[in-house]
Amino acid sequence: MDRHGALFPLVALAECYPLTKQYYPDTRVRRATLGDIAIWVRHYAQKTGGIGVEHYRWLSHHACGTLVRLGHLQYEEAKFPFPVTIVRTKGGRTLVGSGEEGVVVIEKGMSCLFVHIPEGSPLDVYAVDDSLVQARDWFPDYPVAVCVS
Repeated sequence: MDRHGALFPLVALAECYPLTKQYYPDTRVRRATLGDIAIWVRHYAQKTGGIGVEHYRWLSHHACGTLVRLGHLQYEEAKFPFPVTIVRTKGGRTLVGSGEEGVVVIEKGMSCLFVHIPEGSPLDVYAVDDSLVQARDWFPDYPVAVCVS
């Protein structure tokens, strides 16, 4: 982007804010989710010395409500892209691509949550567990979360 073009995504995000705010009715979640924008502004400043962002496609997830930060992790609704099947057997074992009989937990094309690890988030077990519990409540129709970070 040229010198002034890097500001445009920030202007667009500001213009979209009234609509974006509707996607995040919980103030705490909205602030946490949109706070990610500051990370990308800081990266741009460190790289170029200017004000703006380069990763506007990533930030469009924030503006459109398709990314949510709950605790220390971020979640994005997605389709499972990997060519594997995960099955839970009658005995309670979870197997990947085993060919055994059981309940399919997830396979290519099924809805899932992508989990992203934002910069600066500690990955201690309690913080991750807390975030996963929040995600279960926020996304009750998504039984599977996949970390793609």
